[in-house]
Amino acid sequence: MDIEKLSLEQLIELNRRIVRRIRYLSEIKTGDALRKFEIGDRVSFQNEGRTVEGMVVRVNQKTATIQTKEGSWRIPPRFLTKVDLRRLPQPLDLQSMMKMDPSEN
Repeated sequence: MDIEKLSLEQLIELNRRIVRRIRYLSEIKTGDALRKFEIGDRVSFQNEGRTVEGMVVRVNQKTATIQTKEGSWRIPPRFLTKVDLRRLPQPLDLQSMMKMDPSEN
C-alpha cells in the first residue's frame, strides 16, 4: 500500500484501524501478563525508588490490586515481579496487613 496516494479521509480511516489494532494487541498482552498472577501471590513493585512488597488480592481487567503495609495499590502487571518465597523469613499475613494504619510506619 502506497500511503502517499491516499486521500486525507483514507488516511484518517487507516489511522483509526491501526489504533484499534494496537489497542487490541495491548489488551491481549496485558491479559496474558495478568494470567501469571493469582490471588495470594507475593509480589513487589517499585514506587519512588523503593521496592514495595505485598499480596495480590484481586486480578482486575487491566491491573492487579496489591495489598501492602501502606495500603492498597492497583498496579499494571508489567510493573509487578513475583517474590521468591524461599527468601522470605515469614509468610505475609493479609488480615494483619489490612488492619494496619499506614501512619504507623
